[in-house]
Amino acid sequence: MNAGDLAVEKNDMPAAIREYEAAEKMFPKNLEMKYWHAITLANKQQVPAALALLRPIFKQEPNWRVLTERLPKVGLLTVTAAELKQILALK
Repeated sequence: MNAGDLAVEKNDMPAAIREYEAAEKMFPKNLEMKYWHAITLANKQQVPAALALLRPIFKQEPNWRVLTERLPKVGLLTVTAAELKQILALK
């Protein structure tokens, strides 16, 4: 996960995704890793990919949706209002 975060800082999304996916394979039940991977994708204008990851996370643990709604206020989610609405509407 940390290597993925560092790749994001360098704006190397292919490397970030590889690192996040490797971490998720090591800890497949860890929703937090998957969640922050999805948020990173959304912040990098890859909302469809983020939606695919967030859908099962929200189904398994609805509190992640509650957190997502709060992230724009603190600058951790930088999607448009329409994209946020789309994310929060996931079922």
